[in-house]
Amino acid sequence: MKYSATKVPAILKSRSTESLLDIWEETSRLRHTPEIPIMRAWLMDVIEERNPAGFEVWLDKDCRDETLRNYILA
Repeated sequence: MKYSATKVPAILKSRSTESLLDIWEETSRLRHTPEIPIMRAWLMDVIEERNPAGFEVWLDKDCRDETLRNYILA
C-alpha cells in the first residue's frame, strides 16, 4: 500500500533499514510540523517494501511507533 502521494526521495531508499527505523522513531519525538506526516509516509512506503509481512503484522496489531523496529527486524 502506498502511504505517500509523492515519490519517495532516493536518499531514503538508499538508507539501511536500521537507519530508516531510527528516523521513524525520531519523527515520533519531534514537534509536529506539516512535513512530519509526509516524511512518515515515505518511511512507511520504504519500510513496507523491505518487509511487507512484518509491516502488515505491525499494522494489524495497532502497535505504537516504538515497536515497529521489533516487527521489521524480526
